[in-house]
Amino acid sequence: MYGSMNLIRILGSVTLACCSASLSTLLYNYFHKEETEVIFFYGTVPICNLHRNIPTITLPIQNNECFECKVNIIIGYLNKAKTTLDICMYMLNHELLSNAIIDAYKRGVNVRLILNEDNSTSTWKMGSIGILKKIKKDKHKEYLMHHKFVIIDNKKVILGSMNWTKMSVRANFENVLITNNYELVYSFNQEFQSVLFWVNSPKRIFSIIYLTLPVTVATAERSFSKLKIIINYLRNSIGQERLSYISVLNIEQCDTHFSTKKEE
Repeated sequence: MYGSMNLIRILGSVTLACCSASLSTLLYNYFHKEETEVIFFYGTVPICNLHRNIPTITLPIQNNECFECKVNIIIGYLNKAKTTLDICMYMLNHELLSNAIIDAYKRGVNVRLILNEDNSTSTWKMGSIGILKKIKKDKHKEYLMHHKFVIIDNKKVILGSMNWTKMSVRANFENVLITNNYELVYSFNQEFQSVLFWVNSPKRIFSIIYLTLPVTVATAERSFSKLKIIINYLRNSIGQERLSYISVLNIEQCDTHFSTKKEE
């Protein structure tokens, strides 16, 4: 009888655990619907009539093969950024994409930009208005920061083969993947932090630490020497408060003598 009750309890616990896991999976899938979009750019495809400014009899319809229409899809995702925009790009000089990044910054989005080189008017403008911009240091000139990805609100990532340049958009065969897959977003977020640390030269970090170090440790050494004099065999039960006061008077006795003579 006792064994049967234990078996029932075990089966009940397993059933409850399975139901909880199923319910958690169901709720996650309901509230976090995975979204993935793939965009291909073909250098040989002409732009549509809408972007040629050619009048048409019917209303202008978006051309799925027009590279300008595809750029507008990426801009649409950038325009939805609310809190953060982390950009790690080998080259960035496309005017429309750059303007979308600047617009995001102006509406309060925290934008961080990592580049291999800073050689375009667009990126110079970003730095001039206050966007945090990091450039690969000369000490790493034998390496290329060849990443091309953007993280939006730590929820979506845009990645692929395409640099955000006019040439890549207009003349190259490129691919772009946009997804909110948690594992991918998390991995690229970790990589962004790693690259950000890498472009911050260790020499610069060590120099900052060096500048914060005290020039001399004489004050600390003097403090320990005075404590040895104050706390001896006859004063080993002195209270903490009294010890603090006596220590200050002994350690800073030069200042107290000076102030006493000044009052006299």
